[in-house]
This record gives sequence, C-alpha cells and structure tokens, in this order.
Amino acid sequence: VNYSIVDLSHPMQSNRTDKIHDKSAVLDVIPYSRVFYHAFPGAVIKHRGRAFRIEAMESPPAFVGSGQSFGPSGSTDLAAFALPTKVPHTTQALSINEITVVKQTRHAELNDSKAQQSVAGSGLVTVKRSVHGYKILSHVNRKEISRSSLKLPPMEYDTYAIWMDAD
Repeated sequence: VNYSIVDLSHPMQSNRTDKIHDKSAVLDVIPYSRVFYHAFPGAVIKHRGRAFRIEAMESPPAFVGSGQSFGPSGSTDLAAFALPTKVPHTTQALSINEITVVKQTRHAELNDSKAQQSVAGSGLVTVKRSVHGYKILSHVNRKEISRSSLKLPPMEYDTYAIWMDAD
C-alpha cells in the first residue's frame, strides 16, 4: 500500500480531493509505513526544493493487506493532497511507539561481580506506532511555535526483534 502525494494546484487536478485526476499531478509516492510521519494533514513537506502543505488524505481501510481493492480505480494506492505554500515553518510528527514481546525465542543472562544483571533476548514482537499530533517549528532557529492534535489510525505489525535490558 502506498500513498501518492498529489499537487492540488496542478491544472488537471484543479484542487479536487476526491481522487487522482491526472498521473502528472503526483509529486511523490510514500509507503504506507511512513506516510503518517511525513505527510499527515497539516504537514509541510519539501519536493524538489518547493514547500507543500498536506491539506487532506484518503483514509486507509480497516485491515490493510487483506487483499481487497481500494483507492482510485480499485488500486491499492491511496492519496494525500497538497498545495504549494510559502509558510515560514516546518512540521515534525509527534508519535508513540509501543513494542510488546509476543514470543521470546532466545534468552541470555550475564551476572558480573557487582551483582548487576544484563538480560538479552530475541523473538516475535508487535510494534504499534501512532501519530497523535505535530509540532510547528521555526525555519530560522527550529524552535517550537505551536502544536496541533491529529487523529490517525495506528500502524501495527509483527516483526522479529533483538533486545537488551540493563539494570
């Protein structure tokens, strides 16, 4: 699943956010796994030196990767719609990452002479990432100007991980 970043000011797009009206209006394509951290509604992004503000984006289906068709013309691509901007700031996503160990497959402990214990392990984990807002940062000094809230669906996936705990 990918998100096409669409220039709303393109003559063939004509500020319409219902679908992609012309492929030449597509500025870039971002994988679903990154779109909420780079191209969320309100984000200021750069494309070939020009700044664009994300005005709207299509919502993903409840279960991404279920083999169903969605998006324009039944494709598995969705769209985020942007307008050129000259705002004197950038944006940065505010996110929370939660990692839950589902199944530990390996485990190691090391006791040193100071009675401190280090633990290492590996196994299956569930990662849940959610973007809950963004910061507006000054172009000049990168200081925070303000914050805004967002309601975006969390991205959740299973993967294999290695971890170490140290006391």
